[in-house]
Amino acid sequence: MGARFDQWNNVDARRITGDAITQLDDRRSRSVSPRASLLFRLAPSFSVTSSAYRAFRAPTLNELYRTFQVGNVVALANERLVAENVEGVEAGFLAGGGSLSLRATAFRMHLGDTVANVTLSAQPGLITRQLQNLGSVRSQGAEVDAEARVGRVVLSVGWLRSDARVRSFSADRTLEGRRVPQAPLNQASAQLRYIGSTGRTIGIQGRWAGSQFDDDRNAFPLGTMRTVDAFAALPLARAMDIFAAGENLLGGRYEVGRTPVLTLGPPRAVRFGVRLRLAPTRQVPRD
Repeated sequence: MGARFDQWNNVDARRITGDAITQLDDRRSRSVSPRASLLFRLAPSFSVTSSAYRAFRAPTLNELYRTFQVGNVVALANERLVAENVEGVEAGFLAGGGSLSLRATAFRMHLGDTVANVTLSAQPGLITRQLQNLGSVRSQGAEVDAEARVGRVVLSVGWLRSDARVRSFSADRTLEGRRVPQAPLNQASAQLRYIGSTGRTIGIQGRWAGSQFDDDRNAFPLGTMRTVDAFAALPLARAMDIFAAGENLLGGRYEVGRTPVLTLGPPRAVRFGVRLRLAPTRQVPRD
């Protein structure tokens, strides 16, 4: 159990347009963020957990004052933004240990005054949006992770389902019930890695994300994402490794933006390098 106190001050803000200088209102906010967690060990290899929490996030300077454009979308800043807050609960269990473990968690969060890009107008060549505080957003779902170890080989898999939707927004009721942008319903990952006795490492992982939307009105859908990455490292000395890493090795094309100009994710990429450690790590003991 614990709590955190934050005070946010934003003072002496000015907007300069040509020779005109406009003094903006000072902004101050306080927040207490408590958190409580419980863990019950029902058996040596089985525990149940639960927690409840509250937190906040102050709007950034970019969100307050910086208007920007991506493609044919203009996002207007909003100096009247207030801090967003979240209240959530979660419960789950942890089973196993050692060579095999499984963790599952269900969660439900309520976000108030969520900062989001709200569409003001949409023309064939220009979409205008403004950062505004939504009334409330609800996110609920579950997360499952499993790990198996056989000697020096480790297999990890994970799945996340998160349904985030606008629950209320008095300024535009048509957004209520719509999904939050850039938040896929389902995500999954799998990783296989080997750590040798001398510290050499080889790993490969696959990631997948379901479809999502790129805008508040859910008018611009983004397709699913699939990618495979790999990594290998070989120690040369106690404080030096050489490594090679590959991203999107299958060269898959996946969408990361649609404004409505389509933006694709990074293509296949391979990196090589040398990694130095200021404090040498202890070598993995031999079997």
